Amino acid sequence: MRDCMVLMLLVLVLAVSLQSADADKKSGGQQSRKCGTKQCRAGQQCSTGPDGEKTCVCRKVCNQRKALTCGSDGRTYYNKCELHRIACVEGRKLKINHKGACPSNNDVPVNDVEKKSGKQTSPLVCYEVQRDELRRLLVDWVKHRAVSEGRPYNATVKQLFQECDQDKNSILGADEMLQCLEVFRTDAKDTDAHILRALCIDALIKAASVKQNWVLSEPELQKLLQPDFVAPPKDCQLENKHYKDGDETQVDCNVCACACGDWVCTGAPCRKNKRNTGVPGPVYKGRLPMQEERVRFLQGFKAAKEVNIRAVQDEVAKKQYSQDVAEQLKSLNKKNTKH
Repeated sequence: MRDCMVLMLLVLVLAVSLQSADADKKSGGQQSRKCGTKQCRAGQQCSTGPDGEKTCVCRKVCNQRKALTCGSDGRTYYNKCELHRIACVEGRKLKINHKGACPSNNDVPVNDVEKKSGKQTSPLVCYEVQRDELRRLLVDWVKHRAVSEGRPYNATVKQLFQECDQDKNSILGADEMLQCLEVFRTDAKDTDAHILRALCIDALIKAASVKQNWVLSEPELQKLLQPDFVAPPKDCQLENKHYKDGDETQVDCNVCACACGDWVCTGAPCRKNKRNTGVPGPVYKGRLPMQEERVRFLQGFKAAKEVNIRAVQDEVAKKQYSQDVAEQLKSLNKKNTKH
């Protein structure tokens, strides 16, 4: 009798567990997309601002598990997450047609590093997301230093300018900023990250330099490191068309990437029997840097020891989201004015 009761109890516990698991499946993982009182849509993530307010923003990165998915626009996406992320970023309505690549698809999988013609080496470039993360990182570092030294924020930026201006000519070049802020490493594997940081410092200087002369005065550095400063996004132009940051195209045997408003190309020599016409090929959506690449890129700076990298990315995403909303409102106001 006792054995029968124990057996019935075990069956009851198992049934309750199965019902709980079934309920979780039916919920579709909605708990993970909850953002305060709101529910983030597919392709979005919850971001918490400095004031504690929770906001749904478009994902900057997805997991890198390859699960090709055919979208309703006829394009092949790397996985479902990437389809929803791009739909959110570009403000489009996209649905999943079916698993796997689209039939007779001449395009390449979005976010895939392999081109149809075989593996291509993309140029080493600083994308806007890296430039903005680096700026956010430096801002947080200056804030921390200002508090620890008991000095006002702007006075701390002034002190930083004086420390980095090694030749004391009252202007700050990219080399001076890099030498002043970077933790030099002897690890040869970090060479690419070192070059990227130099490229991103160039991009930051370009974003804040009034004369576009690749150097910063002290007022320009103050402007660049103000917490509310937003580096302006810039499109690349090609044959009277505009392309977003991260787009790639092929010119003969080389790959060109749109980065911070400029096309940057690899310099591989083409085969002798291939005429170098310089005519661009089709434009693909390039692969933006993955999480571990961005972490390695930021860890080369002294400031990286003072800040949480995920918090930096969330802050960048929130700034970009706010700017996108402002641009949409501006566009709507223009349309209403015309009517």
